[in-house]
Amino acid sequence: MMRMGNSEIINMLCNMIVQLRALHTEKYNEISASALTDFRRSIQDAMNKSTQYDT
Repeated sequence: MMRMGNSEIINMLCNMIVQLRALHTEKYNEISASALTDFRRSIQDAMNKSTQYDT
């Protein structure tokens, strides 16, 4: 199994959230664009911190 790059993982997670928003159910309607941006930023921060342990 190939290891995914950090940006690939981030994009995959964000795409999953975009798909959830597209469902137009009450449960996911509250996921706003700003929340998605905040989520992406927090994932990016976590990934940046984790890269110091990559070999």
